[in-house]
Amino acid sequence: SNFMVNRIAKYLQVFTFLFLCCECYIRADDYFPDKKVYHTVDRYISEVRQLPIRFKELITVEDAGVSREGNAILLVRMTDRTAEFASKVKILLTFGEHAREYLPVESFFKLIEDLAADFATGEPAARHILSHAELLLVGMLNPDGRRRIERTGDYCIRGTGNNVDLNRNFPWVYGGPGGSGDPKNEEYRGARAMSEPESMVLHDIAARHKPVAFMSMHTGAQFIFIPYGDSESKTLGRRPVNAREQLSLASTMWAASEGFFTGEGVVHEMNDYSADGTIADYMAGVLHVPFVLTFELYGSPGDLPSCFVQFNPSSARLDATLRRFHPMYKAGFMHILRSRVGEPPATVPVSEAERRRAEGSVWEVLVGMDSPGSDLFKLELTPKVEERVELLKEICELTPRCAGFTSTGWLKFAIHKDSVVPLPSVTDYPSLHGTYLRSAAPPPPRP
Repeated sequence: SNFMVNRIAKYLQVFTFLFLCCECYIRADDYFPDKKVYHTVDRYISEVRQLPIRFKELITVEDAGVSREGNAILLVRMTDRTAEFASKVKILLTFGEHAREYLPVESFFKLIEDLAADFATGEPAARHILSHAELLLVGMLNPDGRRRIERTGDYCIRGTGNNVDLNRNFPWVYGGPGGSGDPKNEEYRGARAMSEPESMVLHDIAARHKPVAFMSMHTGAQFIFIPYGDSESKTLGRRPVNAREQLSLASTMWAASEGFFTGEGVVHEMNDYSADGTIADYMAGVLHVPFVLTFELYGSPGDLPSCFVQFNPSSARLDATLRRFHPMYKAGFMHILRSRVGEPPATVPVSEAERRRAEGSVWEVLVGMDSPGSDLFKLELTPKVEERVELLKEICELTPRCAGFTSTGWLKFAIHKDSVVPLPSVTDYPSLHGTYLRSAAPPPPRP
């Protein structure tokens, strides 16, 4: 009996091994980046240094500093250099903080290429953005970690060349349980706060330029976060004082991606873990940057056989993935500029989404009822019911196909009042739970 069990177990092991080998052979291109598609460190540096030559009216490149291993950390400054404004709105974006997250670096290049192409054709929104804002772009904050992957072929590496997680190295609740003091742990925080040259470079950029917005690009999921994510904030329930305003920006960018992201919210409210010493929390809590968003741009669920495919789309699917979420950048920049310099001139066309939001909506509420079917997107949002409903109204107004939503987070492309069913019993704010039907607000009365 034991002999047969052991024999069967060995056969199963052999079968599993052969299956995985065949799977790796069939889908090898998915498990590793095509270097003609995804940038190596050398090609990244070479192409970034060419940007001022290609786009001399828009781009300058500065050597902002060097990494611990001597790799250049480059700052791309993008704005209409012929537009004279006393003070342009500064927006800082970082990409490539974690070595294994290849997609954000490609998003950096696409953002530049798309904005420059639109600007060249006279597209009004691109002209407005680059006339009134200066984008500060760090396309690869962690070149040492990427070189380490290139040397070793280990696509699970997250940290720098000496394994420090830059996103645990900043002095905001540094040293808390949401990080590690073990140099072998992938969330190793470093010997002390700001121990890494890369961290100091980013601090210096932010301190010198004083951006009104900071956006940090990652992969691992598909979500938009605002601060805070640290262990103290999780215990205290701490939020930024302008959390609602920041969530409104997140909603604008979510709607522009048309359902690419699974949700938005305060980090510690949406995650069951804490993260101490993060760049985003430092920007918000120490430098007091008004808008701070962290984006998780891609993630494959499950324990996959390759870290590359878990954190990045295959080379063949890279362009399609980028196209899905990239409209969010322009929508986000326009939202920030509205808050800082007012509405754009009439020459900038108003999108259908913005027109719907400007017109406002009338909401009919079917209290305690759900609307089965006709699902458009499901969003994970704040557990605060009142705020969740307000965010869903905002998102629905910005989403052209949205006819309404349920308080549980489902956007609907149609709602049939004759087919609603009771919601499960709720105890918190029962009057807010139900199905919300949207109709355009009536025009204001004539004077």
